[in-house]
Amino acid sequence: MKKLISNFISWILSSENSEVKKTRLSLWERHRTVKDYRNALELRIIKRAEKDVLEGDIDKAISRYEGFFQYYSFNQNLHNKIAELYLHKDDKVSAGRYLFLKENLSETEMQCVRKFKKSCGNSSTIILKKLLPKENFRVKELTDYQKNKLKKLIDDSTKESGVTPNFLKGIKRYLEKIKAVQN
Repeated sequence: MKKLISNFISWILSSENSEVKKTRLSLWERHRTVKDYRNALELRIIKRAEKDVLEGDIDKAISRYEGFFQYYSFNQNLHNKIAELYLHKDDKVSAGRYLFLKENLSETEMQCVRKFKKSCGNSSTIILKKLLPKENFRVKELTDYQKNKLKKLIDDSTKESGVTPNFLKGIKRYLEKIKAVQN
């Protein structure tokens, strides 16, 4: 836990913008646990992004949300918000990326997902590379539906290439471990 807190504080201090540093440090001081900090940061990002949308700056709102996902892996509600913003911009491919693991898609959302898959050449490996954030992907935060869809996509990727790509091995092991415990 000490190492996690140390890494977290160094991430806070690594920001180039001093105003961002002050904001992150004040949030950290008020919310001492990582989870509390993350929730506070998420709320702050949502407020700022909503303000950006009201001011008509959709690109800035999208940028805020996507920046947040660089460090915190998965929250379908925020993915839905990003997808809505992309739909507002009429960018169905990007919207499909954020709707890919959503359950109960509307017809418009299914079209977006199909366009996203087509843009990836219907390759499961490419879809996964675009879908999964590079850092801090937490499979345990996914719903059972999302885990099953991710597992199927990983299995399809393995069939396509004959081997499991290196960037998927850890996730695949984790999903198999969960399935073994459930059975």
